[in-house]
Amino acid sequence: MEVQRGKIVIVEDDLDAQEALTRVLRGLGYEVWPAGNGELALLLIERHKPDLICLDLSLPSISGFDVCEAVKSNRDTALSRVLVLTGRESPQDRAIAEALGADEYLTKPFSMGILTSLVERLTCQTQEPIQLQPKVQQ
Repeated sequence: MEVQRGKIVIVEDDLDAQEALTRVLRGLGYEVWPAGNGELALLLIERHKPDLICLDLSLPSISGFDVCEAVKSNRDTALSRVLVLTGRESPQDRAIAEALGADEYLTKPFSMGILTSLVERLTCQTQEPIQLQPKVQQ
């Protein structure tokens, strides 16, 4: 039986990008739910309580900023990590996303290597901390 590494909701309205992200992350063993808009994203996030949300900011109807704010202000989903994946490069957009609770901000285009490193780091942080035994000095 294959062990899932974590749960991820991908919020991306570009279908090609959404499919590529879904394929890569599922290939790494993550359980993934794609959403092409903010409304569906909020439903999936509420239902699945993901470890990570990969979030585009430029979405139809509900913006990624609004999705981030809704996630972080809901006590049931506030611990989900948010990785913003966007073409918006302005320092103001980054500052707003961070103020709303985004954990990381990655601008497009990006390499899948950088993305997977961030995903692994962020999903690892959502797990229970490992209790290490103190070293005994001899």
